[in-house]
Amino acid sequence: MARIYAKDSEDESSSAYVCDFDYANIFYNAISEVVGVALTALVIDRYGRLRSQTSLYGIAGVFFFLIGISGSGLWISSVSVAARIFSMAATSVTMVVTPELFPTRLRATGHAVCSCFSRIGGFAAPFIVNSKLSVYVIAFVLALGNSVAAGSSFCLPETKHTNLDAVAVQSLEADIKEDDARRPLLATDNA
Repeated sequence: MARIYAKDSEDESSSAYVCDFDYANIFYNAISEVVGVALTALVIDRYGRLRSQTSLYGIAGVFFFLIGISGSGLWISSVSVAARIFSMAATSVTMVVTPELFPTRLRATGHAVCSCFSRIGGFAAPFIVNSKLSVYVIAFVLALGNSVAAGSSFCLPETKHTNLDAVAVQSLEADIKEDDARRPLLATDNA
C-alpha cells in the first residue's frame, strides 16, 4: 500500500527520510472496510454463507488482479477500495461461518486454528506487499490467495438457517457411532 499511495517528491533538495503519502486515499481505502461489513450484512442471509463467501472472495481476487494493471491514480485508488470492500466482506462472512461449522465442544478450538492461519497470513503479507517484487507480481499473489480462499470456501457446507445446537447433536451422534464402531475392536483386543 505504501508504494501505491506514495507521492512522487518533486523537490530534489528534500531529505531521503521524508515520507509523503496521499493520506486522503489511504483514509478512503481504510474506511471502505465499513462498507465491506455492511455488504456482508446485506448478502449473508439473502444468498447464504456458501455463495456469499465464495463470490466475495472471487470478486476480491478479480479486483486485486486489476490493481496490477497500470492505470492512473484514480484507477488504482478505485480498484484498491473495491478490493478492500470485497476482501473485508469475505473475511466477515468467514468469521460468521467458522463457529457455525463446529460443534460446541470444538468451536473454540476450530476458531483458534482458523485465527492462527489468519495471523500467519497477516504476518506474511507485509513481507510480500512491501518487498521489491513488482506491483504486478504482488497483485497476482493477492489475487491467487483470494482465489484459493474462494475455492476452499466453495467446499464448505452451507450453514444458513443451521441451528448451532443441531450441529452439536450431529457431532454427538457421529461420536457415538464412531465409539460403537470401535467397541467390537476393543473387545476383541482385550480377550
